[in-house]
Amino acid sequence: MPGPSPLASLGMTLSLPYNFAPDFVGEVLRPFSEDTEEVYLPLFWATAGSGRTWKGPATQREFLKAVDGLAEAAGALGVRLNFVANIEGGPRDERLAFDEIERLADRYPGATFTVASLPLATALKEARPDLEIGPSTLSDVDCALAAAYWKRAANPSVLTVAREVNRRPAVLRQIKALGFRVKVVARDGCVPDCPFRNQHFDLLQRCNEVAESEGQPHPVRCRPWIRRMKQDPDWAWIVALNAILPGNLRHLAGIVDIVKLEGRDKETAVVRRQAEYYRAAESLDYIDAEVVLREPPEAWERLANCDRSCTLCRWCRDHIVPAELPRAEGAGGVPARSRSAHHLLRISSEGEAPSLTVEAFVLEAGRPFFACSGRFGVAYRVAPGGGLPDEARRRIQALADELGRREADPRFDLRDPELAEFATRLWTGCRVQVVDATTGA
Repeated sequence: MPGPSPLASLGMTLSLPYNFAPDFVGEVLRPFSEDTEEVYLPLFWATAGSGRTWKGPATQREFLKAVDGLAEAAGALGVRLNFVANIEGGPRDERLAFDEIERLADRYPGATFTVASLPLATALKEARPDLEIGPSTLSDVDCALAAAYWKRAANPSVLTVAREVNRRPAVLRQIKALGFRVKVVARDGCVPDCPFRNQHFDLLQRCNEVAESEGQPHPVRCRPWIRRMKQDPDWAWIVALNAILPGNLRHLAGIVDIVKLEGRDKETAVVRRQAEYYRAAESLDYIDAEVVLREPPEAWERLANCDRSCTLCRWCRDHIVPAELPRAEGAGGVPARSRSAHHLLRISSEGEAPSLTVEAFVLEAGRPFFACSGRFGVAYRVAPGGGLPDEARRRIQALADELGRREADPRFDLRDPELAEFATRLWTGCRVQVVDATTGA
């Protein structure tokens, strides 16, 4: 019989994100059940916002059907459900969330609830003392005093801290001393002190207004700006200030109890890969769809005690570097900075009329596209007077679909020879090449 996993040896468990994918139970929940304490998921989107673009069922009936199946599978494995409601709205919005949480509590006995609003948590606890209700990372519990407010109002057994104190073990110890089990969101893809935070909350507050007027939940609008930061070698390091990497967990043994992984809007393969990394508790790589960073072992102690004067100090910028960038040695043995060029995949129909050029590229603000995946766009140019044939439309969409499948691997980029082979098969007789996005060569 194999022994406990490295994560379990540290006294920690996982909180896994449910992405509503049919393969989640088989590919994620069952293989990692021994290390998993809970699976978390949002309330239905028309009831309360959760801070992420909705990727679940379109109707509440379909939503409950999916959750019923998840609850049955999780219960058989000894894993509980945790529902998330990050609404911070007015009385009407909070009443909708209040009523929905009561219904879910009755339908799924033993489920726990995470809410951003302390007034909502207080009202629920007064009405239902049996419920386990704790704060979201968006509740900004960043010190023992903020934790004490939650203890007095809702007395949760588990307390999720603000991500800004993820790498502040002294603060986490003070919070744990109040009698909580501590939950951390290991990383969420955002930047410290995000300047879009107020807008983010405003969108959550207007969740139901938007749902009624547009018929769909409002997406988070900060992503393009954050994506550009993470793809800039001079700023990519910024996400490390809040991120707890798998190899950092050993420093938090005896402090952190539950490690929450992001991924409600990700493909199952991405969620599974994250669970593997954190169960192994070893890697010091930060990997997501926009950047791969490598952190030196000494970074933990440095960040645990620094004053976050990031505009004055260059230590993170010089030491936590994108892993795929060249690391030429500069003065004093410090890795020199080197900017990585973006690339395009270009398909050209040479000698045909009308001539057509198709390009796949990394999504960026302001650049139009005909079809896209999460990370990549596909656009086309056709000779003056020519139109886009239906077959070409189908091929462009097929390329975008293929990019969507491959981008689940965060190390994938447009230089992958298998992608070029796919494009060559798709556009038989056309020229397929990878070119520098800046020079076009």
